Amino acid sequence: MQILAVAIGFVMATAEVAGATGGFDCQVDDENLSLFVSGTISHGLGGMILGYEAIAELKAKAVPEALRKPDLSAGLVHHWLDYPDLWLHFYAETTGDAPYSSLDLILKTEATMDELTYEGEYRLSVFDGDTGEVILLTGKATCGGE
Repeated sequence: MQILAVAIGFVMATAEVAGATGGFDCQVDDENLSLFVSGTISHGLGGMILGYEAIAELKAKAVPEALRKPDLSAGLVHHWLDYPDLWLHFYAETTGDAPYSSLDLILKTEATMDELTYEGEYRLSVFDGDTGEVILLTGKATCGGE
């Protein structure tokens, strides 16, 4: 009987947590950038991102080779989810023996009429450590959520 009570308590606690989260994904696919972000976000706690995956490929020829496929696994430095806005800010830099280069990627999207789709723009700023130049790329971004 105690096992049943514990099991029921666990199920109730788990169901409550599951109801307090949702998923989101964002995509970009143009001549400069291919990006897919997917994650879990709380509906409480200020819209905290509880976990995410981000895969990117920078396609513009001016981007340093060492930043073409940046590691964004720990690069989400800021996010903003406050209806109607969903913004994500990523930062990455080269590691190892490659010359120092860095990127800032900001997605700014806004909910559409269906309130499940977000549309907007990205701004990608790349610092090329070899040349000292900053490359600025922009384009369209879309996100979805539940």
